[in-house]
Amino acid sequence: MIMRSIGSVCLALAIAGCAGGGPEETSGGSGGAASSSASSGAGGEAFVPSFVNIRIHSAIIRPWDGGQNEWDGGAIDQSAIDQLAELAGKALPYGEVLGWLAGFAIGVVAAPDVYGTAQLYVGGVVDPAFDQEIPEVENTCQAEFLGQPGWDQVPVDREMRFGLKLADWDTWADDPDPIGSVVLNYDDVLKGLAAKQVVPVRTDDQDLGTILFVGLSVVPAQ
Repeated sequence: MIMRSIGSVCLALAIAGCAGGGPEETSGGSGGAASSSASSGAGGEAFVPSFVNIRIHSAIIRPWDGGQNEWDGGAIDQSAIDQLAELAGKALPYGEVLGWLAGFAIGVVAAPDVYGTAQLYVGGVVDPAFDQEIPEVENTCQAEFLGQPGWDQVPVDREMRFGLKLADWDTWADDPDPIGSVVLNYDDVLKGLAAKQVVPVRTDDQDLGTILFVGLSVVPAQ
């Protein structure tokens, strides 16, 4: 399993949040005052551990790029764009989006060959020391990441951030086509902790809008 423990390295640093939605799908928000200690507030507030282990399991990717072309083909049909836009307007579209993808022009649309990097922010910026490689997943809009990249012993803070930078690898092209970048945050960590399972975080409002959901799991660090 791909992982990196950071607690001993950056305990004294603020880890900087913005983000994305899920089977209870989630849609993240902005951070507030920093708080890195475990808490159990009045009124039955959920326990928040001081450190967590984070894993990124998957990404659901739109079947066309930012130019509204198939990843390895021509222009996408306007009817497909309209269908996805209608689904995206619903409060909890994750299941319906998966169903739509499953029946979407299989064998016609050239899906991306997904690869990239899971990134962790330290002190408000991406720290390359904690980059996690995401190996290529060929020809799919529903990429399941081998090894579940992530980090152990991540300090929990309202300013914490982490995310993905993905591209479409084509052996015949000089440069890979960017798929997009998304950032997850403290709110998504809380939802992952509460779910105690993989949570699809909605991210279609970020960057190029091409990464629709990210599969996230979060557990208290031991």
